[in-house]
Amino acid sequence: MRFPKLNIPTASDVVVMHFEDLILQGILDPGAVIPPERKLSLSLGVSRTTLRDALAKLQTKGLLIQAESGIQVHNVFYIMIQKPLDSLYDVNTDDLLEMWTEMICSASELAATRLTPQDVISLKTIYQEIEDAYNEKPSTIEISQIKTLMNTIALSSYNFVLLQVIKFLNDLIFSSLDNNHLFKKQKTVINIIKALLTSIEKRNSHRSFEKTKELCNLILSPENTNIVSQLPKAYKVKAKQGQSNKTKLINTSYPQDTLIDLINRRPQALEAIFEFRIILERMTSYLAAKRRSEPHIQLMNEKLNSLEQTDKSKDIDPAIRDIEFHAAIASASGNEALQAIGHEMIAFFRRTTHGWLKKHDERLGSLSEIHQQHRKVLKAIKKSDPDLARSAMEEHLDYVIKMLHSFRIADQRTKISALRLQS
Repeated sequence: MRFPKLNIPTASDVVVMHFEDLILQGILDPGAVIPPERKLSLSLGVSRTTLRDALAKLQTKGLLIQAESGIQVHNVFYIMIQKPLDSLYDVNTDDLLEMWTEMICSASELAATRLTPQDVISLKTIYQEIEDAYNEKPSTIEISQIKTLMNTIALSSYNFVLLQVIKFLNDLIFSSLDNNHLFKKQKTVINIIKALLTSIEKRNSHRSFEKTKELCNLILSPENTNIVSQLPKAYKVKAKQGQSNKTKLINTSYPQDTLIDLINRRPQALEAIFEFRIILERMTSYLAAKRRSEPHIQLMNEKLNSLEQTDKSKDIDPAIRDIEFHAAIASASGNEALQAIGHEMIAFFRRTTHGWLKKHDERLGSLSEIHQQHRKVLKAIKKSDPDLARSAMEEHLDYVIKMLHSFRIADQRTKISALRLQS
């Protein structure tokens, strides 16, 4: 019997994997400074030689960079999340706020199904701090406390893409908010937060989503005119910072390739990518139906007809036509921020799953099931039925995820059968 050769990781490889996991899980944020070598080696329980080798590998990958303050975690999420938005210097404030609200609500929805006992403690601790601030004389609910609450809910979603998007938007939006308009509605804020956290703890995902939306709408009420004038200015500052980071991105390894490699080696990370795509596209479908227009209907029809024609031609990559159809839906949403980040996410999704997508025709033959799902989404948009469009898109992408999962399992079985033949 022939035994396949084992690829045994070195001690430094194990340290590298550990750092990669910490970055993906949001435990090590972009910009975080790594502790001194001696302290870190003791903490990890490895020799300084092993640690030095691991840190060198992480810098070569582009996951860590050398900065004036020391070795920092590189923003490998920049290309996926922030870069698509950096071109929107004249971004519509309403578009960003609309996307932010959906992201926070989706995080609450996921947190209600995934939170751990420790997450419950963290959320209760934050609520107690907010309530204590309210009960003080004079009472002051701080915007910073609401931001901490939102970040903690995002952490409890256990989706690293959603977490990074929310953290980026929270930094942007909360820097443009002030406490003044909340002073008049503190009791209402307290009541909504209490109801929200109760819903999450009781694992009521639908109510968690709705209560979060209620809280976001209160925070972004018309009384807070400050955000309208300050947000574009704050965004431009961040965008310029992002542009200046491009030099660092070029001088290290290309983070998108690093991130794709990192994700492809972790099935759970791939699932987070799929899940975030559902969150994005169910919103674009909802808005496309809500803001229905004939020119966009015509464009979506054209793209879908073109996609369906790929069944009859071996010269056209159906994945490209699929992206064009979904991009047409994003365009119909009327939200530039969603379009920008959605386009990057769909392209990223394709790069991480391209090998499986190419085998689609070989394994399943006709794409008729997917075409029917596309038609269902388009029909809901034509009928101006946002809820139906949202659920139809979620159903479609759920199917795609299950399909890709079956491809991954089939690949594993193929490898096992090949080993059996060799034995």
